[in-house]
Amino acid sequence: MRIFDGPDICMCVSTNQRPQPLVSVLMVAQNTASFIHSALLSARRQTVEDIEILIVDDGSTDGTARIAQEHAIADSRVRVLPGPRRGLAAVRNVSLAEARGRFVAILDSDDLLQADHLERLLASQQRSGAEICSSNMIMFSDDQGLQVRLFASGREWRKARYITVEEFARGGMIGERMSLWAISSLSLRSIFCVGNA
Repeated sequence: MRIFDGPDICMCVSTNQRPQPLVSVLMVAQNTASFIHSALLSARRQTVEDIEILIVDDGSTDGTARIAQEHAIADSRVRVLPGPRRGLAAVRNVSLAEARGRFVAILDSDDLLQADHLERLLASQQRSGAEICSSNMIMFSDDQGLQVRLFASGREWRKARYITVEEFARGGMIGERMSLWAISSLSLRSIFCVGNA
């Protein structure tokens, strides 16, 4: 709501638009009812509260859409959109087209974020000025007993560092592994901040 106030007039105008969030958290979901509740809670519990969470449900048949809608009812920052049912790239494009944040972050519907994940990535971005900041992930599985390992292993991934666009692409960081990138610019800088933000 905007209020215009002058010497002879006071007028209220409803814009029916939400303010632009700092970060749009983008989630693609298809038949992940066993995981999506925890993933959405981890997004909603971020220490950075100036976010929107967009879930594109791509034709789930297992209750995924219902769980996502329950989160949308409980938290006005959450929106659920129908997917085009044409594969991951098409679904990601739907979420990108709807994103209003200065930054976007990808969260798969079977992943979890630490509570300060976005805060740490944004701090890295502010320090470095990079247009893409990415962090490592800890993978865990309990298929054959609890197994925990770093997603990107090796000494070069153990601390924050700058890499070139070429290394970023060569390392397979484009797509689902990319944690945060700016959408306010049409061109990317040649250096990105990656590592454990």
